[in-house]
Amino acid sequence: YLVEILNNLDITRYAFDKIIIWGPTSILNEIPNLAFIEKKTSRLLDYGLLGIFIWQFFFRDFDIGKNYDLVFSPFGTYIGRLRPYISMSQNMLLFEDAERKRFGLSVDRLKLKILSVIQMFSFKNANALIFLSIYARSIIISKLNLFNVDTKVINFGISKDFNKCPLIQKSISEYDYNNPFKFLYVSTIMPYKHHFNVIKAISILRKKGYPITLTLVGDGDVRSTNKLSKIINEYDNRNEFIIWNRNVDLTGVFDYYHNSDGFIFASTCENMPNIIIEAMASGLPIIC
Repeated sequence: YLVEILNNLDITRYAFDKIIIWGPTSILNEIPNLAFIEKKTSRLLDYGLLGIFIWQFFFRDFDIGKNYDLVFSPFGTYIGRLRPYISMSQNMLLFEDAERKRFGLSVDRLKLKILSVIQMFSFKNANALIFLSIYARSIIISKLNLFNVDTKVINFGISKDFNKCPLIQKSISEYDYNNPFKFLYVSTIMPYKHHFNVIKAISILRKKGYPITLTLVGDGDVRSTNKLSKIINEYDNRNEFIIWNRNVDLTGVFDYYHNSDGFIFASTCENMPNIIIEAMASGLPIIC
């Protein structure tokens, strides 16, 4: 998100002299090196989630100091005393309890609950809020009673690398097992993404004689990926129709869209999903 904003920012159009970005080294390395960007970090930010929390709660305001006119929190987690600040909503999991329950009794669910409390505090005290979609704004404003807070909906953009004319749709009879209809699902491995349902559905259609395959692109934590591996082996132990590519960088993912025949989006919790926009821009028919 930050990379695309900065790469497309015409600073001459706005009253910015400098943009100072605080973050872990891994993120700063991805940020473009431009004259108006100053990158800053702390040792704590490179020590994982615990280090980030310690820095945010005890050192962030002191490190930032007074060398700013506006604080922007694209992750929506700023709860310090610096003013003015703009917060942003990107994760609807923090506001949909039923979807968080899909994680069961787990550390992930606890982290999401903690983040939801932090984000609620951040939103209520922000000078302004940015939302990615009208849906997110309506749900969150109503839930937190933020009717008097200044808000703006700014949708995600899309890289021109994805642009492709819509595919000509052919009858399934024109496909066979040597030339199958290729479905694609790009997503992190999470309970609310429902990879199991997708794999099961594709398997049922294969048994009914439909010449289709499924390519999964995305990774997850160890527990999620181990579970998905077992499910794939259960339904396709001969590796005939399910392909799973875990480590695909953002610059190469559009190749998968452009070499597929149809797209599947099975998530039940989203703010404004990039992958839907990517599939649309790539001209794919979408099962959503």
